[in-house]
Amino acid sequence: FLKMILINLLKLYLRRCRISFVQDDAFKGLSDLVELDLSENILKTVPTGAFLNCPSLIKLSLRKNPLKRLKRLAFNHLSFLNTLDLSGCEIITVHEAEWLNLSENKLRSLPDIKHFSSMLKSLQLKDNPWTCDCSLQNLNGWISKDKIPILREPICKKPIKYKNILAEYINNNELACNPQANTTSFYFEVKEGNNISLWCQVKHFFFF
Repeated sequence: FLKMILINLLKLYLRRCRISFVQDDAFKGLSDLVELDLSENILKTVPTGAFLNCPSLIKLSLRKNPLKRLKRLAFNHLSFLNTLDLSGCEIITVHEAEWLNLSENKLRSLPDIKHFSSMLKSLQLKDNPWTCDCSLQNLNGWISKDKIPILREPICKKPIKYKNILAEYINNNELACNPQANTTSFYFEVKEGNNISLWCQVKHFFFF
């Protein structure tokens, strides 16, 4: 873009270009770029280094890329970023944004919500295979407490008794996980007909 004297670009759309990698200096000179669309490509990681040249970026779309996991500081230097579209990926955790779209991913739970920004104004979580158990308690409580607008509430896929039920209709004290039992690693040998006692440690999960 620098060589082609296109440094005054404000919006750049690179959708469906089969881009698998973006070099760190690919957007060099595009300091006024406010909107970037890299959706429906084959990026497996966020090109964080390339965004260093886009300090004015406000809106970023990475939807429908095979992103597996985002590093915590993937968008840290984009201080003006307020719209981040990550729908249709395979996201587990993301960093902060004001308008966040995580629909059509493979999210089953969000037990750790510390990566969400306090300035979050809207959140989309539809079409994920949510498991409505204790791992969803923090998210349910957080949404209710902070009154985060959600365009479409998460719908449970598992367990069977909650399938196709909106998560918001389930009380937090009902979002339980099966107890975890850990057996001992000792080896016992006894004669046939004799009694033997085995012990295990069982952990229950409660919401506090």
